[in-house]
Amino acid sequence: MTADPTTLVLPELQPVLLISGAAPPFDFSDLPGLRAQSDEQVVMFTSMYVPEAPSVTTTVHQVAVEGGAIDLRVHRPEGDGPLPVLVYIHGGGWTLGSAWQTDVVCRRMAEVTRSVVASVDYRLAPEHPAPGPAEDCYAALAWVVDNADALDIDRADVAVGGQSAGGNLAAAVALMARDRGGPTLVAQWLDVPGLDLTIPDDEAIATFGRGFGLNLDDVRKTVELYVGDTDPADPYVSPLLAPDLSGLPPAIVTVAGCDMLRDQGKRYAAALADAGVPVRCTVWDGHLHATMSLTNLAPSCRDYETEVVTGLADARALAATQRAGA
Repeated sequence: MTADPTTLVLPELQPVLLISGAAPPFDFSDLPGLRAQSDEQVVMFTSMYVPEAPSVTTTVHQVAVEGGAIDLRVHRPEGDGPLPVLVYIHGGGWTLGSAWQTDVVCRRMAEVTRSVVASVDYRLAPEHPAPGPAEDCYAALAWVVDNADALDIDRADVAVGGQSAGGNLAAAVALMARDRGGPTLVAQWLDVPGLDLTIPDDEAIATFGRGFGLNLDDVRKTVELYVGDTDPADPYVSPLLAPDLSGLPPAIVTVAGCDMLRDQGKRYAAALADAGVPVRCTVWDGHLHATMSLTNLAPSCRDYETEVVTGLADARALAATQRAGA
């Protein structure tokens, strides 16, 4: 372990590191208050560092799920359809966050990828423990494909993606789609994903488990609330532990070098490659868990975003070539 791991963070990201290090642990005794505070803080943060996308329009749709309904926020850039679509899943440790919270990021993604971004407002734990959130997200994916004509999207050009806990859920949805003969995905984008909820004692957790954007104690608590009575080694809970990863869609895995989830992302990318899945994995040395929300802070953050855009474009081009040759 590095004597002072804070020195590994890029100089331009040191102000964010200071904010992360000063943040108090979450107060889970008031979960509604914590959720409201989290939404407010994230919206303020992303509004400072993510460029606006004024030409993108947003509509809200309701999706029926088992036992209720969820919102789907659909962000559409200018341009004639049918357009590609990214089904986006927000982070927040399965207990916090909302689709509204990530509007700024999703509108930006819609603009730079020239695709529709459908952001899933899945139900949160502990009220809806595993596998509930993953099932909500899968239902949203199926709804998007079923309503492709009305949404003016290309049902043959559907990707799924998410950040942090959303990356976990995106990987689970990709597994569900394969296992259930569901919608064909052209790509899965997993940004700083948590993929092993047994929380292994690896180097990244030991080095970056406190003060680098995620707090290990908070993560343990959110995992406890999310997993509930489900086996944490269940593949739809911990995709990294799935016994078979073959037949999954191409993956774009973006990993921050100074993130406690770094090693999980790297291990999943390697496991996918071993299973014959095309993988594009980039480890961004010196970067933090929230880099995708820091686009305007530094050129390296813009490069991080560009890698995601390019990865999705390449995966879509590969899928189109395969369709043409089929």
